[in-house]
Amino acid sequence: MLDDVVIEKRLANLDRRLANVEQILPRLATKEDLGPFAMKEDLRALATNEDLRSVASKEEIRSLAIKEEIRTLATKEDLSTLATKEDLRALAIKEQVSILAIEEKISTLTTKEELRAQGERLQRHMDVVGEALRSDIQLLAEHLASVMPKGTGAS
Repeated sequence: MLDDVVIEKRLANLDRRLANVEQILPRLATKEDLGPFAMKEDLRALATNEDLRSVASKEEIRSLAIKEEIRTLATKEDLSTLATKEDLRALAIKEQVSILAIEEKISTLTTKEELRAQGERLQRHMDVVGEALRSDIQLLAEHLASVMPKGTGAS
């Protein structure tokens, strides 16, 4: 009987402790909750106390960044919004292509020398047309002068 009483007390004690654990358990972080934070693998790459002692003294270490300063640094999420090397390479290629396209368009435009030559050709053509018009007008004037009576001219 004594054993039954002891066992019953221990079971009651175990039930009470389990109830306390069940109350605390939902508030504990899961692996997904801890995802953005550094894990053991991430921390292994960092310097240990022994590594730091061989490099700097406590006074020198105290002058390094403090927690508040570290909080101002970029997080993994902040860095994910920035352009990657591949993004920059693609952008440079697009810029080079657009420059080549502009150079190609410029190469099809008329140069100053071509414009001058075209202007000279146009001037010569207009001179020929003007001379032809002058000679046609001269012929018409001579014809009219020969056909019209001599006394009808306006004086």
